[in-house]
Amino acid sequence: MTNDINNNCIHLQEFMTAQQEIMQKHIDAHKWLRGIPNEHEAIIDFANDYAWLMREMFCRYGCPDKDTCVISMELKKEKP
Repeated sequence: MTNDINNNCIHLQEFMTAQQEIMQKHIDAHKWLRGIPNEHEAIIDFANDYAWLMREMFCRYGCPDKDTCVISMELKKEKP
């Protein structure tokens, strides 16, 4: 089963770990490019700009249950 009874992701911890690793890898460049000196503000800005993209990439391409997950199927229905 790829989702719980309420269609919640059962791979949420994996997704959050991947998102955190990506953010940590790129946050210094993001701070510099956006001119944001405060790391906390940069993390918020990064999440506002890219969290949706990281979620879609994980759910559509990285999730081990991407072919049977209700959430992934809904993302695949959306226009590219």
